[in-house]
Amino acid sequence: MQVTIFFILKSWNRMISIVIVSVDVGARTKLEQSICATIGIEYEIIIVDNRDGKLNIFEAYNVGAERSKYPFICFAHEDIAFCRQNWGNEIIEILNNSTIGLLGVIGSNFYPRVPIRWSHVPKVFYRGTFIQVYPDGHENKCDIRDDVGVATSEVVTVDGCFMATRKQIWEKFKFDENAYSSFHFYDRDYSMQIKILSKLKVVVAHNVLIKHFSLGSADSKWYHSSIIFFNKWKNKLPISVLPHNQKNNKTIIAEAAFRYVYSLMKIRIRSSFLLKFLFLCFKLDPFKRRNLFLLYKYFFHSSI
Repeated sequence: MQVTIFFILKSWNRMISIVIVSVDVGARTKLEQSICATIGIEYEIIIVDNRDGKLNIFEAYNVGAERSKYPFICFAHEDIAFCRQNWGNEIIEILNNSTIGLLGVIGSNFYPRVPIRWSHVPKVFYRGTFIQVYPDGHENKCDIRDDVGVATSEVVTVDGCFMATRKQIWEKFKFDENAYSSFHFYDRDYSMQIKILSKLKVVVAHNVLIKHFSLGSADSKWYHSSIIFFNKWKNKLPISVLPHNQKNNKTIIAEAAFRYVYSLMKIRIRSSFLLKFLFLCFKLDPFKRRNLFLLYKYFFHSSI
């Protein structure tokens, strides 16, 4: 009896729950087939059907995680596909390291005191192994590691297309559905929770290769989520796994501020919050012509 219980517990500790928030049955079916063909271990798929759009992503992921029964939880977009075998074992091996709290496939080891997309940091800060598929069908593979051959690289934020953690961590640090009400910044916010509040490492797993079939876009909801994120975490930013002098590099911060302002002015956002980052561009790089261009466009309400 004791031997049987031992093997049951051992087997249970190598099982994964996969939470998928679904709005497209066709995409979801393809993902389920991809998981079945590649994961290599016992798993369950928890579908949170959100075709009616009643739940934001923070609420939906919490609903799915609450229903999970296994010790490891993955949160996956339905527009991805897995490209390597036995990735389930790889995730469990990484998350069995008690110093690691969150795993993704691509992210950044630096995030500035500007609420940008993580991918708007300079590419020198990218870490991960990942295939992006563009609308015209061409693919771009990224494979950037801390060192040749390493299985993980430490980052401060991961992309939300795929994330994994231990259920006991999620029980202490849930997605912040009280602060946010949209489908944006959940990945950055959750990364910050794990990195800062739990004091555990956030990493990317280089041997879990996925294809991602869509691109993100900014809209007014993204903008309002960026304000919430910034006000919540501004006293902890910038954040990095790099030396302190890199965290406060003026050139990097100026570039981040420019990209934030430019991306939002493209969708005709104007506000005092945005203006603060436009002035930051001038403060850090007062003679840059592109900053004069933004200032002119901002005050004359011209489109970019």
